[in-house]
Amino acid sequence: MPEQDEMFGALAAALAKAQSSFPPIPRDKEVRVQTKTGGSYTFKYAPLDSILNAVRAPLADNGLAITQLLDDGELVTMLLHAEGGRLSGRVALPPTTENVQSLGSAITYLRRYSLQAMLGIAAEEDADGNA
Repeated sequence: MPEQDEMFGALAAALAKAQSSFPPIPRDKEVRVQTKTGGSYTFKYAPLDSILNAVRAPLADNGLAITQLLDDGELVTMLLHAEGGRLSGRVALPPTTENVQSLGSAITYLRRYSLQAMLGIAAEEDADGNA
């Protein structure tokens, strides 16, 4: 059985190869954001399904799989390698006092950002200067 360092090395190499194969991800959704000062700005982003469609084949071609689970109030994103290596990250779900649909929206938002962070991709325009 390979040691942990070997499994991690194989995962890192597979992820590097997959990343080089990721196609450009279309940013085909646009939102307008109202600022606290009364102004607004717009930015474009790629929705979760577009990101997943773009990365699944390159990941699979390199023995990688991504999974996202809900566990005790957290979203867990895992990148798994065929040889046993694994990367994971957790983010707490926000408290929701509204309806289940608002929780669903929050989960989708967090899934999208967690997936981008895990895979080292940017699927939206940088809006930091507008915030």
